[in-house]
Amino acid sequence: MTPSVCQLQLHLDGQQFVSFKNNQTVDQIINNPMIRKTMLTEFFLMNKINNDAINLNLLYKEFPQHFVWSSSYKIWSRQKQRLTIGRIVTCHLTEGERYYLRLLLMNV
Repeated sequence: MTPSVCQLQLHLDGQQFVSFKNNQTVDQIINNPMIRKTMLTEFFLMNKINNDAINLNLLYKEFPQHFVWSSSYKIWSRQKQRLTIGRIVTCHLTEGERYYLRLLLMNV
C-alpha cells in the first residue's frame, strides 16, 4: 500500500527492547554498543549533529518523510525517493512518563 508506514519506537532511556542470539553471553549483550542505538535515540542524535535534520526541524512522526531507518546499521539516512509516513507506537495514560514522552514527541 502507498504510502508505506514506519512504526517509530517509543521508550524511556535504557528501557528499549533488546534482541540477541541464543549463543551470546550476557556480557556480550550488555557490552555491545549497538544495543543503545534505537530509532528514538538516533533521532535525537541526528537533530543534534546533522545539518539537514537541524534545518528541517521535524517532529519525530515527520522524520520518516525525509529519512529512512537502517535496522542493520542502526542509523537514519536521507530519504531518496518514496514517501513514508511515521507512526509513533501507542501507549496508555497509565504508563506515566512514556505516555508524556509520546505527547512531547507528537507536538515538540
